[in-house]
Amino acid sequence: EKKQWTENVDMIAETNIYLSGLGFENNGCSLSHATYNGLTAAIPHYPKMHGEGVAFGLFVQWYCEPELLFQVPPHCFMPQPKVTSAVVRLTRRSAPPAAAEDEELLFRAIRGAFNQRRKTLPNALSTAFPELGREKCENIIKICGFDTNVRGEMLELGDFARISNEISRLKQSDL
Repeated sequence: EKKQWTENVDMIAETNIYLSGLGFENNGCSLSHATYNGLTAAIPHYPKMHGEGVAFGLFVQWYCEPELLFQVPPHCFMPQPKVTSAVVRLTRRSAPPAAAEDEELLFRAIRGAFNQRRKTLPNALSTAFPELGREKCENIIKICGFDTNVRGEMLELGDFARISNEISRLKQSDL
């Protein structure tokens, strides 16, 4: 309404820049990009963090091998931001780091795990996959070897791939 450029607009633009070049269907290359340091922390070392940064870090890790090159202090920018920035090199992987039968389901599970704060994974997945319901989501978590009180931030990318594969199997068996 006010037609103002805010930090959120910057972050959305930054995310779109990253994701526009990450897919395996694109030509393989690496890219380096400056981003605020909170996001760079989420890319290679996301456990115990929360929210969009964690989900974004997982998406980046799916397609790329991240490497933190260096930090850029606030005084290097005009106007000075309130955060430290960093330059990250993302080198495209030749293959995904885990076996996921359905990439769309994988990303849907990751998004669902971090859509709301303090949700256990069965609750988060039942919100992301309402067609399954909580009981089936809880069973999927158990089949994958996790306690039903686990939260998304405690899982690794391969864990989400296993969960999405179980969701895929369950959906196929229900047909």
